[in-house]
Amino acid sequence: MKRNVISLIKFLFVATFAVLLTIVVFRYVRGPRLSIAGSPHSLNIFGGDKNYPNGQLEEKIDWHDYKKMKEDSSRVGIGEQGKPATLSQSKRLTEDKLYKVNGFNAALSDEISLNRSVPDIRHPDCKKKTYLKNLNSISVIVSFHNEHFTTLLRTCWSVINRSPPELLKEIILVDDASTKVELKDKLDRYLASHLPKVSVIRLPQRSGLIRGRLAGAKKAKAKILVFLDSHTEANVNWLPPLIEPITKDYKTCMCPLIDVIAFDTFEYRAQDEGARGAFDWELYYKRLPLLPADLANPSEPFKNPVMAGGLFAISAKFFWELGGYDPGLDIWGGEQYELSFKIWQYPGDLSVQKALREKLNCKPFKWFMENIAFDLVDTYPPVEPEDFALGEIRNIGVPELCLDAKRRAKNEAIAVDLCVKDNVKVANGEQEFRLTWRKDIRPKTRTDCLDVSSGVAKAPVTLYPCHGQQGNQRWRYDVEKQWLLHGLGDRCLDTDPATKKVFVSACDPASSTQKWRIHE
Repeated sequence: MKRNVISLIKFLFVATFAVLLTIVVFRYVRGPRLSIAGSPHSLNIFGGDKNYPNGQLEEKIDWHDYKKMKEDSSRVGIGEQGKPATLSQSKRLTEDKLYKVNGFNAALSDEISLNRSVPDIRHPDCKKKTYLKNLNSISVIVSFHNEHFTTLLRTCWSVINRSPPELLKEIILVDDASTKVELKDKLDRYLASHLPKVSVIRLPQRSGLIRGRLAGAKKAKAKILVFLDSHTEANVNWLPPLIEPITKDYKTCMCPLIDVIAFDTFEYRAQDEGARGAFDWELYYKRLPLLPADLANPSEPFKNPVMAGGLFAISAKFFWELGGYDPGLDIWGGEQYELSFKIWQYPGDLSVQKALREKLNCKPFKWFMENIAFDLVDTYPPVEPEDFALGEIRNIGVPELCLDAKRRAKNEAIAVDLCVKDNVKVANGEQEFRLTWRKDIRPKTRTDCLDVSSGVAKAPVTLYPCHGQQGNQRWRYDVEKQWLLHGLGDRCLDTDPATKKVFVSACDPASSTQKWRIHE
């Protein structure tokens, strides 16, 4: 099962836009027009709600750049076609050094072309689509702090190479007080000689992602703002399906499907076919499955309660009517909720709090939960149901051994060890587990779950952040056979008492080491 949470450090969420594939995050009825104090540049371009003369808006064309697609298909070399790549042994020292700085294989990035080709992994139906001939242009805003030089430039080249030039007005890079030397004069010289559509705003002090994006948005000149992370690559024909719904209705916000570029090999691959954004009641970003109607139309946008936040498109007019981002937000991780709730619940400016809510007849949060995120509480209830079982998981074949998480980190294997309850001297064990209503098993005080991601014989059981989607983390207890079964198949939790390793293997009624007892 593909993970629903990918660590920004472990996986360079070099977001790829597998278009059409865009997620319609929100669509609105029109609200009152509002004036914004200190209007940014992009507000001055709006003369009214109609973008084109009658009759022109509905004409559609095929926006594919077939010449560019053909050129890309013939490219060969390291990392081309999004294929995984590695460095020679002689460059491993540089690789290790840059890993520590960036959290991904920056040395490999330096060997891959800034213009590299990527595989067209869109749904087949996307390749047949036509879109409005008259689409609004975009300003791309990329805020960064100490981003690696080549991944930042590859972001720019990817957008330019795969965007119709008449739709891409500008790319605005916002340097959030970077300290890397190559991101100063060297970057300016490169942009001046190679990328005239790209400009840089330098913030005098570290301000954070949100204030950086606000600085870029205030300078933007196009009708539509597209916010991207600084390590992204666009897929084929990514732009028209992202901005067509906004051209039709400026109070629509769009998000793309996000694919993955592997942090170690720069392999470009799909993450999945999409999911609806949500949250739990600790405000961790979560995902909900697509609704049946959306699954039946995989090339069409779908409504989404909460955006992931890193990548989205919104009309400049609507963004500022909503008050933009809250400038008091530091770092990142909460802005997606603030903006998502405003988009769904408020038809206008939020700068004047209670009085404006009453004046605009804003919908309450209860309306959002009942009409937009109506199934969120089924997966992430405010008060969780009781666990199926809680306590130690003791092996029946070797009763002195208990399952032990051993304070291990993500992706590390768990083991068995002498049961703490039987041994006063064993004080450092982590042997209390919960078999939860979500059908996962987790150490009592943690949000990591027992996870099996391999189908090999004796596949190890590791810890991985709980995602609530079952799959690799689904477990069920057979009370009669005393088995802990993994997934939907017939593999059972097992152990080798000699090595104390824990794994899953084919269920065997004759195996005593596959039998477990859960009790406090």
